[in-house]
Amino acid sequence: MAGKKWGWIMVVGMLIVGAGSVLAADEDPIVARMGSEIIRQSELKLLMDEIRARDSQKLTTVAQRQQFLENIIEQKMMAAEARLLGLDQKADVKLLTRHWVDILLAQAYYAQLREGVVPSPDELQAYYDTHPQAFEAPEEIHVKHIMVETREAAEKAMAELDTGRPFEGVAQEMSIDASKDGGGDVGWYPRGRLLPEIDAAAAALQKGEISDIIQTRLGFHIIKLEDRRAKHVKPFETVREDVRLQAIQEIVERQRKANLAMMRKERDVQVFPEALP
Repeated sequence: MAGKKWGWIMVVGMLIVGAGSVLAADEDPIVARMGSEIIRQSELKLLMDEIRARDSQKLTTVAQRQQFLENIIEQKMMAAEARLLGLDQKADVKLLTRHWVDILLAQAYYAQLREGVVPSPDELQAYYDTHPQAFEAPEEIHVKHIMVETREAAEKAMAELDTGRPFEGVAQEMSIDASKDGGGDVGWYPRGRLLPEIDAAAAALQKGEISDIIQTRLGFHIIKLEDRRAKHVKPFETVREDVRLQAIQEIVERQRKANLAMMRKERDVQVFPEALP
């Protein structure tokens, strides 16, 4: 509910500021007209981009975009009526209008700070070197498993393995899990992501070893530990983009705080906690 309310307020706030258009009229078609007021494509796109920036799954269909346009039309008509009624002159409305304009301007200021930040290769490497925990991969295990419904079936599968049959062949023949087609291979998983009983059993195995029968809420399992990877820091080249984004965030936040400290000093900011409502 909070997300919907925020989305509504942001759209209203942008309408208050006014999106405008930097395109010529013939390059910026009208998508709706309400008497003398129009909504151009660029205005609607700006509002839609704001919504998508917070949720990329929004406004993906034509029907959703049409409904969004209808919402904007309704908001504009209601806002026009509110002005005719003088509601825009009410003290509380004026205060909230200033408040939401301030939010939008603060966001624009932050975006401008961010646009100017382009870390150098040396800065990226330095960030990576000084923040190893941010790029750490947990211990991972690679297992194959056989899953059956009953202990009797599990014991039969174990007997087949005891004869020296390949684990993969027994999995293909007897497992009821979708991984059977791949010889029971479930791939790599971070420790703690598999069922607790399987995770614990895998922790006790050496590479290539097969477990005893394991009972879980899903049935009975036999697992084989294919390999394990210790906790490690991911190579720089594999996380370069994450490094870049995090480095930018840190630089921008540092600059924002420095700027705010200077602004507070210049404006002689004072706070009076005793007056809090």
